Amino acid sequence: MLLCPLRFQISLKDGTLDCVMKLFFFIRIKLTNRPDKKKKPKRQKKQKQPDALPDQADKPEAQSDAPAQTSPDAPPAEEAAPPKKGKKKQSASGGYLDSLKPKSLPEAIYLVKAIFASLGKPTRIFCKGCAIRDIEIDFVVANEDAAKCAILYGTVNMILYNTLAWLSRPFRVKKRRISVGCRYNSSDYRYDLSFTVSLCPLLSLAAAIGLAAKFWWLTRNGLSEDTNS
Repeated sequence: MLLCPLRFQISLKDGTLDCVMKLFFFIRIKLTNRPDKKKKPKRQKKQKQPDALPDQADKPEAQSDAPAQTSPDAPPAEEAAPPKKGKKKQSASGGYLDSLKPKSLPEAIYLVKAIFASLGKPTRIFCKGCAIRDIEIDFVVANEDAAKCAILYGTVNMILYNTLAWLSRPFRVKKRRISVGCRYNSSDYRYDLSFTVSLCPLLSLAAAIGLAAKFWWLTRNGLSEDTNS
């Protein structure tokens, strides 16, 4: 089960985001654009009110303003015993989390260094099991001014291809179709985007365990380099 890929199909068309998750090649779960089911209001049953008796309707209710008298032989009310204060036992996880709170600037710097030092190998393991495939981009740049439209066209191409080149370093990237057009003397631009992200659950779990173990080893004795070295 951990070797089966987990896939997310993401598409953005006409400003509408759609995301579908696929499990085990045949289970599809739609994560966006779920219509809310309207609940039907429940019918309230009418309750019949009993008719008031003539004798009770004419007589006013008697209200007693005198305080209630207690008999002298009645035993005194028992006072509530104060709750016993028990000793709070700190668990091992609570004590470890409390030790991660920096109390000085060197401890805060060491905490940041420990976080970045823990991200090295687990991040590479996670990126090995992550792939971005079936990339389809259809972008039409439009502007009424021809000069501005040409500049915008070159800017979009530069950002788009530089982003794909940067993503291809840590992840496996496969492009299907990329189209960038230019429309002069018009203001009707269009952009459509769709791609699939696949994850390996086994490698993601191994990366999470490695990250937690590395961070715990670097901060096992507090936020100090002398105690953890």
